[in-house]
Amino acid sequence: MSFFYFKCRQALPVILFLAMLFASCTLFDANADEESISISLPDWPPQSQLEVPADYPPLSRWKITLAKSDGTSVFYTSPNDTIEITIQKNCPFSIQAKPITLLQNGNECIYFHPAGFVYPSSSQNKASWEQGFAAFIMEGLYKNCRQNGITQGQAALYVSIFNWQKMISVSQEKSNPWLCDSGLIIKNLSEETFRASLLTPSSCYQLSLQKIYEKTRLVVLSPYIPENQKITQNGQITIKKDFPMLLSDVKEFGIFITYLSAKNIHIEYIYIPIYKEET
Repeated sequence: MSFFYFKCRQALPVILFLAMLFASCTLFDANADEESISISLPDWPPQSQLEVPADYPPLSRWKITLAKSDGTSVFYTSPNDTIEITIQKNCPFSIQAKPITLLQNGNECIYFHPAGFVYPSSSQNKASWEQGFAAFIMEGLYKNCRQNGITQGQAALYVSIFNWQKMISVSQEKSNPWLCDSGLIIKNLSEETFRASLLTPSSCYQLSLQKIYEKTRLVVLSPYIPENQKITQNGQITIKKDFPMLLSDVKEFGIFITYLSAKNIHIEYIYIPIYKEET
């Protein structure tokens, strides 16, 4: 018996649970025809009917991570580019689009979490910030399949079992899904019984932006774009206990803030790291 089928038997509770929780899925068929898909990237600066705490920095370009059954590739696109993908119909793939922005001195940096596109679950052919976390999780699942010797076709079928649209829906209800334990989510999806509670960040607290400003003189932006629209209403940002989190206005300086307790919050000042393209 191949490793894949052993893993599928081991993961049967996962599949049954997801069938109840996620309702439906579109399975990959190795005999399906190819199709071409055109995916547009989010507007920049992000569009919102609400004011955000600070102005978004200028966009230089996008860093694109494409995860498919045959591997992961990284490339770059200009701000207004459209991404063209040719794939077998219903063969899952994900795109993560990280905005590379400009600091005040003109150097590039990466601060914000990526937007994402998850096929075939996305209802529109446009990457969105709310899909970025699910796209990252799909990349992790494919990586796990490759590390365990699963073939491309088997991996595509396995990944297509999950209802990604439901995962997107559940995770985007959270203030910041990137504070979830992504490693544990991928591990449970791959090997164990998946629990919906994993999509709820644990040990998280709200910090006042006003108090952060009083201590640091920084009007910080959340790395998770949708959260910036929410914190204008309540003036608070979500952080995770014992988890150093980089916050900045993405101009020159930032802070690593670590919440240990309500009376013990550690702050370390840094220059925003300059982005160096991978070689």
